[in-house]
This record gives sequence, C-alpha cells and structure tokens, in this order.
Amino acid sequence: MGEIMLSKEETYKKQAMEAWNNLQKVHQIIYKELQKNFYDKGITTAQFDVLMELRKHKELPMRKIGELLAVTGGNVTGLIDRLEKKGLVTRERSDSDRRIIMARITKKGEGIFKKVVGEFEDNILVLLSGLGDGELDNFNNLLNKLQERLHEKFGLEPEEA
Repeated sequence: MGEIMLSKEETYKKQAMEAWNNLQKVHQIIYKELQKNFYDKGITTAQFDVLMELRKHKELPMRKIGELLAVTGGNVTGLIDRLEKKGLVTRERSDSDRRIIMARITKKGEGIFKKVVGEFEDNILVLLSGLGDGELDNFNNLLNKLQERLHEKFGLEPEEA
C-alpha cells in the first residue's frame, strides 16, 4: 500500500500544531513545578511574575502589568489585590493622570522577591537541564527568531508581546 503524501502546506500545518502542543505541555510542566516551589513562600507563580516586573520597572500602571504578563485587567486587579493584602505591593493614582493606577513593590515585597529569586533561578536550571550543550542556546535563538517575526507580523513593540 502506498503512503499518503502530504503537501508542503499540510506538512507545515501538522508541524505547527505539534510545536504548539509541545510548547503548551512544556509550559504546563514548568509552571506546575515552579508553583510547588512558591507555595511554601506564600505566593503564586503569577504573583512572583508581578513582583519581578515591578522590581525591574520600579512602578507600573496596572494596564502595563497586564500587557507584560499577557493577562486581562481583571486578572491584574486580583493579583494586585492579593499582593497588596500581603503588604508586598502598593497602588496609588498617578499624579499626572488620576485615571491611571500605579503599582509599586514594597520593602516587604523586595524582601520576598530576594528570598525566592535565587531558588527560582536554580529551579529553572533544573527544569531546563534536559537540554544539552548548545541545545539551550539553539532553543533560545529559535524562540528569539519567532518573537522577532511575530513582532514584525503584528506590528508590536518588543515590550508589547
């Protein structure tokens, strides 16, 4: 019996779906493993992501946090609510535009971040250790190339993606 030959387009489509499926599976595994490590620190992976962005930028409008983390405004509000209750962030209205609410990391938030960031980095090393010599570099190069193409295709600035 003869093999069914796929067109170049069908083959690419099949490969693209496989890539998407693999990215999702890898993300789920990594996210679950990181979440286990944050649980005993009293924060979630998403809350750590907020702290990381606020530490990097000092302060951010709530809308910008949503863009950077690719989550909805409602998700950002919930994340900030919980972080604020823990004393890890504050929020204030912008002096220049009262409609804008700015979030800032607190000293307590800085302390929690410093406590978990080293362990976070160690966990990432373990989670990505399945890639051997040169493979992680190749993987990063491919992801960077894909990001650049997506930015070009959709007219996004690097921080918007």
